[in-house]
Amino acid sequence: MENLTSIRRAQLISTYGIGSLLPVEHESFIVMGQNSWPPKWINKYHNGKRSNAIHADELATALGVKDLIPPPAEDIFQIPVRRFPEMYACPICKRLDFWTDLARDSSTYGKMNICVDCKTENATLIPSRFVAVCKDGHIQDFPYYSWVHRGSSGDCTPRESKLSLHTQATHDSLQGLIIKCTCGAKRSMEGALGRARLGNCRGRYPWLDDKEPANCDKELIGLQRGAANVWQSIIHSAITVPGSSEAGPIASFLNENPWMLALPPERRDKFILDEAQNNGFEPEELSRAVEQRTSSSPNVESLKELRSREYKALQTELLDQGGNSEFLSLPKVADSDFKDRTKVSLVSDIARLREVRVLSGFYRVELSEENSWQSTALLSNRKEDWLPAIEAWGEGVFFKLDEQLVSDWETRPWPNQRFERILSISQNPRALKASVRMVLLHSLAHILINQLSLVAGYTAASIRERLYADDDQCGVLLYTAGSDSAGSLGGLSALSSLPKAEEILLGALETARWCSADPVCIESGLRGLDSMNLAACHYCMLVPEVSCEHNNVLLDRAMLIGTPDDPSKGFFSDLFEIDILDR
Repeated sequence: MENLTSIRRAQLISTYGIGSLLPVEHESFIVMGQNSWPPKWINKYHNGKRSNAIHADELATALGVKDLIPPPAEDIFQIPVRRFPEMYACPICKRLDFWTDLARDSSTYGKMNICVDCKTENATLIPSRFVAVCKDGHIQDFPYYSWVHRGSSGDCTPRESKLSLHTQATHDSLQGLIIKCTCGAKRSMEGALGRARLGNCRGRYPWLDDKEPANCDKELIGLQRGAANVWQSIIHSAITVPGSSEAGPIASFLNENPWMLALPPERRDKFILDEAQNNGFEPEELSRAVEQRTSSSPNVESLKELRSREYKALQTELLDQGGNSEFLSLPKVADSDFKDRTKVSLVSDIARLREVRVLSGFYRVELSEENSWQSTALLSNRKEDWLPAIEAWGEGVFFKLDEQLVSDWETRPWPNQRFERILSISQNPRALKASVRMVLLHSLAHILINQLSLVAGYTAASIRERLYADDDQCGVLLYTAGSDSAGSLGGLSALSSLPKAEEILLGALETARWCSADPVCIESGLRGLDSMNLAACHYCMLVPEVSCEHNNVLLDRAMLIGTPDDPSKGFFSDLFEIDILDR
């Protein structure tokens, strides 16, 4: 197997995960599914357990699997890829065809990425700039033949057709890309992107070798190969806190008795009753655990419970017990004067943390209600008992807002009216599951990331957010984490003293009071992905995608500092003597 390139292990969970397109010089490939990963790496056992598994049993159970396996770290194990898209073009002769027909044969290398028709060695083939996808996650080559012949007087069959791709220097848009056929048909690529009436999807899974095409009736959507919405990961993560990594007795029992999971549904009930009685379990609890393990969707309630446990640990003093602790926390409770000046009730120094990130699925185009908890079947052609994951070590600082102040503010008409503006347009599941509190905390996290990047020694792309925004939660964790078990430099936790935290918070709010795009930004209507942002732009609120757990949506700077018309309505507005109109 040829070694095409090397990427970081973390990228196989995020940027170049299963089903994504991997550019390699002048070629393009799709990362293959779990069933194609090297079995000698996945199934390395020691004492009956996978020796490569990451220790995060409760997270694995919540995601319906037995183990979480990191990508291979050793050179002898490679993650397979497949050439995609299959359509390539020659920049010299302009021929557009399948790579297998267009690439030159070589006695040494098999096929070379050089045009078979051109005598020059400079005729390096270029992968198709366009692909076609559907909302169910399928992907296929762009249907050039049907596109160029739609409404054309040309008369040829797909087998007879010979296509070519031409560019016109007079146009720098898609209008300057012309597809021609030898039958005389020709058409520009203008209008080819988006819902361009490309026909129905063929249900293709090119990243799953032996999976039959699905019977898919979704509409094909044209996208540029490098577009962000060709592939978006669905990642679930957890911070390891005391008591959160051990499997419960039922999970341990199922790990040791995988035959229970292999039973057909109609035969499970009798065995569940018998095994529950024999092992002292409640039958209903064992039945739920079996159902979760055999389901392809994460257990939302279990994931919420894990985050709730993190929230409590972030407010609890947990000191070093011999140098091997995975989570160290030193909370600092604010006095009444500090609360009055900042509306913050607690700041915690998180000197050490361990985060486990899991790729549980992905989506294309957009997250819809149907795929908001995407099936892990997209990662494999069968249900696997493991998921790809990485662990990262780092440190951070935790801010908890005064819960009573937030509860009082979030029931007022003004913040709810702004939030209703988002709900009135967007049907994205993220918006439907969000709240006024979540938008407030998310907006606060973003301005803190930008402020911390100025004083902590980390770039904004190195700082991540973690929101705690349920009804009984009101905090944000800003942290940095890397794959090195030594962690990071301590630049964030060192800023957790109350005077430093106050300086950072007020500095972030002061910066947020004026955006270089104002008044357009602060007075803008809905914007961003699926119209899920209000007053938020690249100058004031948006952060690098790797920093945000919500894809830079559900943001509104006005929730923090008010608007020119209502300068006193933001949550933090009364901290400033000078309102926004005076600037």
